[in-house]
Amino acid sequence: MSVLWVVPLFVLTAGAVLTAATLRKSTLEATALRDECAQLSELRSALLELRLEADTTRSAFVDMRSRSGRSAPDR
Repeated sequence: MSVLWVVPLFVLTAGAVLTAATLRKSTLEATALRDECAQLSELRSALLELRLEADTTRSAFVDMRSRSGRSAPDR
């Protein structure tokens, strides 16, 4: 009796194991990418808030400079 029928089963099993391992790795990488994108979104929101605060501060500073630059009769 020949054992050649085992070879295709072995090849199919090895292929299934390699495919499962690749899919698992891809899933882990996709999860890591999703987490990084979420962190970037949070960073973007924080930078937007910082930019708005900087604009407000700059505007207040310019307003104070313009007030202090006037002479006494102008006030």
